[in-house]
Amino acid sequence: MFDIAGILKFVNDSGIGKIIGGAISKINKETPLAKELSFHRSSFVNVSAEFEEQATEVATWSAVMEQQYAGKSLKLDRGYLNLEIWLEPFEAGGSQVARKKSTIWEIIKKANHHTVLLGCPGTGKTTTLKAIARALLMGDRKVANFYPIPILIPLREKTSGQSLFSALLLYIGVETSAPPNFFEKPDAIASFQKAQLKVLAQILNEEKFILILDGYDELPLEEKRAFAGEFQSLTKNVTRSLIILTSRTADFSYSSVNTEAYEIATLSLEQIHRFVDNFFADSPDLAKDAKEEIVERKLLGADAIPLTLIYLCLIYRHHGKLFNSRR
Repeated sequence: MFDIAGILKFVNDSGIGKIIGGAISKINKETPLAKELSFHRSSFVNVSAEFEEQATEVATWSAVMEQQYAGKSLKLDRGYLNLEIWLEPFEAGGSQVARKKSTIWEIIKKANHHTVLLGCPGTGKTTTLKAIARALLMGDRKVANFYPIPILIPLREKTSGQSLFSALLLYIGVETSAPPNFFEKPDAIASFQKAQLKVLAQILNEEKFILILDGYDELPLEEKRAFAGEFQSLTKNVTRSLIILTSRTADFSYSSVNTEAYEIATLSLEQIHRFVDNFFADSPDLAKDAKEEIVERKLLGADAIPLTLIYLCLIYRHHGKLFNSRR
């Protein structure tokens, strides 16, 4: 069961509202643009109510997987595997052999850096983020003890043309006022983004948030470079909160200060068995038969990924057998 009340208690006890208000007040006094540009709180005044709404949205997002069966989304606890993560991304043409593996939980626990989570389509990047959010919302010590407040930005749902800084500030209830012709001035945009970064860095360095940025590869092509620049600035200036970004391996080629990239490994035989047992938990005999057919006929191929396994299990549940593609 989700412990949203626990998050709200932490928000109130840690004085998040005061932290946000203090950051706004400081930047409004310090910025050279103070006479024209000002930051202020959004129209809502109840910080607890705002974070409760956001935590509820994260809970809804994290409860189910992307895949559906019979028109219904699969519950995360039915299909999620404790995916193994490479400690460094593969180099082009590199070998998977002898690369040390670590779970996402170990990475979070030991993290003194931000994380870029890479993987090919269907390897479980978004599902891994959902597992992190779900563990946090359930008060699981492997996440909640380290980063108790989630901020979720699904990048494919971000408003077109909206910057990363603006999306994050809007999420935590910070808005900006400026004259209509302000951004026509030379260097106005750069000065504005610098001020936004200062506000964000002060807030994110006062308390431990976990920023979940899902789907760099789903951004429009014309927005990717600007986003990467903001991401690099954010990871350089934020030292207390944790930022996790996902992307398809081929789409993300940037390096950032205080950031390490990991790539999701293909499934091991043990993981395949564990997944099928979990998927067919209501029918052990069906699980046994499905494992024999999937493993013995090598239907997953050399690079076994969760998405393929999920669909094979769905087909087996529906038809009671799998169809050989070579027929």
